[in-house]
Amino acid sequence: MSQQEVILALPESIIVQLATLPQQDRLTIQRCRGQHNRLGFAYQLMFAKVFNRFPNQVPLEIQSQILTFAVLQLGIKTELIDAYQKRQQTISEHQQQIRIYLNLANFDKDTMAQVMDFLFIEAQRIEHISILLAKTEQFLKEQNILQPARDTLERLIITQRQKARQFIYDKMLNHLTEIQCIALDNLLKVDENRLSLLQQLKQPPSQPSPKALIALTKKLELVETIGIAKIDTHWLNNNYQRTLTKYVMGYSAKRLRDLQPSYRYTAGNPPILSDAKSRGLSN
Repeated sequence: MSQQEVILALPESIIVQLATLPQQDRLTIQRCRGQHNRLGFAYQLMFAKVFNRFPNQVPLEIQSQILTFAVLQLGIKTELIDAYQKRQQTISEHQQQIRIYLNLANFDKDTMAQVMDFLFIEAQRIEHISILLAKTEQFLKEQNILQPARDTLERLIITQRQKARQFIYDKMLNHLTEIQCIALDNLLKVDENRLSLLQQLKQPPSQPSPKALIALTKKLELVETIGIAKIDTHWLNNNYQRTLTKYVMGYSAKRLRDLQPSYRYTAGNPPILSDAKSRGLSN
């Protein structure tokens, strides 16, 4: 049997939950002529329900769990899939029939625009591609839109994530005055001890002592002088702020200086605000 096996193996409970054939499905399957066509139609129907896409046609993509479950439900021999997968025109016609039967929309220009809008909003609060991919796959299912190839989705995610980043960076830059931008740049300058003011702000507090209190007071004065605590960041998602904080905590002053201005000021703001709030400096 010539079969292309899907790499991903699913829990049996998922297969049973999504691919069990109700009476209406069985009646539709029975309209197909020949047992090989019934098995092939049922297999593609079940595959679409599980993965929200159709199997590749040449060669026919086979997921052994789904094929086995189709055989068990229909009482048809597994070997008959051999005859079915040689009939590409029938496979294609069945995919069109199943798409209409399940009321699924093709991934075209209109539906792609929906996905891009969804991704642009999601990418303003989520950075990780894997999470964005999972959320997009769920969105496609909920909207009855067939899922395109994985690399197509990944390209869309990367493009919309970059657009979302630029949107956030530009918006942050518009909230800053020229004086604040200069002050933020000064945080990245390295003193004679080769330690930037930003690095000093990032340092964890010392053990309680008069000297530690004086150091914290100086940090408060610095934050107040720049005025960043008064910058409106309510529009910036907390998850995204935490992501930016994580990035900047690992960046050197030189690396931050090398970023373009809108990137640099956005990256520098949330960590400073977070640092001030977490240590009670804003009070």
